[in-house]
Amino acid sequence: MHALSSPPSQPGPASLAGTLLSTLQEEHAALLQLNTHFDTQLNALLARDSELLEQATHRVAEGMNDLMRLRQTRERQTCLLARVLDEEDMSIARLAERLREDAAAESIAEQLTHIREQVIARARETQKKGQVLGFALQYAASLGREMMQAIQGIQVPVSAAVYTAAGNMARTLPSTSYVNQIG
Repeated sequence: MHALSSPPSQPGPASLAGTLLSTLQEEHAALLQLNTHFDTQLNALLARDSELLEQATHRVAEGMNDLMRLRQTRERQTCLLARVLDEEDMSIARLAERLREDAAAESIAEQLTHIREQVIARARETQKKGQVLGFALQYAASLGREMMQAIQGIQVPVSAAVYTAAGNMARTLPSTSYVNQIG
């Protein structure tokens, strides 16, 4: 005779909230790491260390992938918790309010609220650093193009120039116009 196994129990709101809390903590740590990679990338750019810049760029890409994965996980967990709580509003703030109604989940609700605020603050900081880094990278690329123009003696804007097979820059438009200028 085989013993009947009981069906798996559904996780309660407190358990689901604990899982969501862990994901938010991981997301916060990922944002901290991404900030560090942005700083490394900016420092490498300022130091003109192309090898370090490339390594930091790879780390930023990996960090962004991790962050996207965590965001998707958080969204799934938030949706599941909202369903269990029979709540239409899936915001973490609202779910924490609902969790506070249960004395057993009150502590986790406070922790969710606290880590949510930390993640939001860290995300804003990360976004600002990303914008600064983006501006610095655009400026460096623009400066590099201008230097190439000066070295090769190109008098046209870079957007109107191409690289030839020999590796030199040349005009993309012919020097004489094909438009009938006489009328």
